[in-house]
Amino acid sequence: MKQTVIKIGYWSSVLALLFSLGYLASAILMAMRPPPVWTNLAAFVDGASPISLLAFSCIQLNEFLIAPVYVALFCCLHEYAPEDKRILTRLGLCFMVALMVLGDQLVWVHFGVMRRIFSKGITPGMEDFLHWNFDSPLVSSGALGWTFFIGLAFLVVAPIFSGDRLARSLRNSFAAAGGFALFGVVGSFLGSVPLTAIYILGFTLSVIALAIFSAILFKRLGAQAVR
Repeated sequence: MKQTVIKIGYWSSVLALLFSLGYLASAILMAMRPPPVWTNLAAFVDGASPISLLAFSCIQLNEFLIAPVYVALFCCLHEYAPEDKRILTRLGLCFMVALMVLGDQLVWVHFGVMRRIFSKGITPGMEDFLHWNFDSPLVSSGALGWTFFIGLAFLVVAPIFSGDRLARSLRNSFAAAGGFALFGVVGSFLGSVPLTAIYILGFTLSVIALAIFSAILFKRLGAQAVR
């Protein structure tokens, strides 16, 4: 395996770990100071504390940044995969690109477009395009990426890992992340807060684990390549 692939694989794993930890810390902070239940924009802004808004913004930032990092990681995993299993990494990469498009457009519309619109005083009819409104169509499309497509991506790639203890840990963590993400489909579809909370916690811990194991994998591959 080429050194460029190994370096990108390693640093994308490290970045995925950092962004996952940042997401977890932000989610814990927001759970401690939760924003009000959405009814309308004015009530939400009046009832939300600066800390909860800051935590929510940090969650969005980490989601936005980690999506292309996952795409880079999956490209490197495609180079790592055995020839007869590369169809799995191709499928996983396609699913991950779908996540990046759906997930990042949600954050970009919220920060990049809606901020300018609201600065002009245009608010009627705009609430369906805000990330704060979990019942909006835009948030639903983002949730499709962060549950269904990322779940498929992790699940189809899990079988490429086989052999030693590290490979088994990678396979199990990828499978767990995919399973929790697909569980999130149910929570999102039903609008269930407890099911969504289980998905978020289980998925976040799983992707932290797989990022650590992926970094170890590419670090090991780098050491083998220089021998």
